[in-house]
Amino acid sequence: NIASKPTPISPTGIRLIKRNSISHLKEFKEGLFETQDEGSQLVSLLCGAKENETIIDLCAGAGGKSLAIADLLDNVKIIATDINLVRLSKLNERAKRLKVKDKIIIKKDYKKLNMKADRIICDVPCSGSGAWRRRPEEKLNLTKNKFKNLLDTQKAIIDYGASLLNIGGEIIYITCSILDSENKDQINHFMKNNSNFEIVDLRNSWDSITNSHKWFGKDQFCQLLPFIHECDGFFLARL
Repeated sequence: NIASKPTPISPTGIRLIKRNSISHLKEFKEGLFETQDEGSQLVSLLCGAKENETIIDLCAGAGGKSLAIADLLDNVKIIATDINLVRLSKLNERAKRLKVKDKIIIKKDYKKLNMKADRIICDVPCSGSGAWRRRPEEKLNLTKNKFKNLLDTQKAIIDYGASLLNIGGEIIYITCSILDSENKDQINHFMKNNSNFEIVDLRNSWDSITNSHKWFGKDQFCQLLPFIHECDGFFLARL
């Protein structure tokens, strides 16, 4: 009895008409649904994850994308890690409630992943400019020095991800930013220094997954914008 409608772009989402507390609902406690911004849902779908892959979610946070991918695939092994262990600790309980715990392995030692994977998801720390519409105070807290450090961190993470990748595998680079310096500029910098990678054109994936005509721009990357897609701003590139 909560008024809702399907999300306009994501094929797997429901949007509530009005803000509502849902954590007390029996259906939530039974793991029948999880909360996630539609933009985050879309980039989870566009990651290109396939059955029988080993996936490393390198900046898993509280695990939203790991959970979404685990729910989509029957046979997948997801290694979830993050330098923020407080956020990472929430993933175990969420995975248990959603009944996907057997597909997700939590690794706390971010810097010592002695393994290779078919797909590396790098949802890197960023300015968060894609969500400033909801949290405008974060714009005021971002100094030039903090921003430069973020750019350096993003470069380091994608390089680390490349070192963990199987031959023929893919890096998925994600930000919740709308700024070119964090998005396509970072991809172009990586590609300039890694000639053994190529960019996957995401327009075909967008057409087959979303059935939406709201693709933005002429690049092969996916850029979600709040004023076009009515969700948080996200960027996704597959290499």
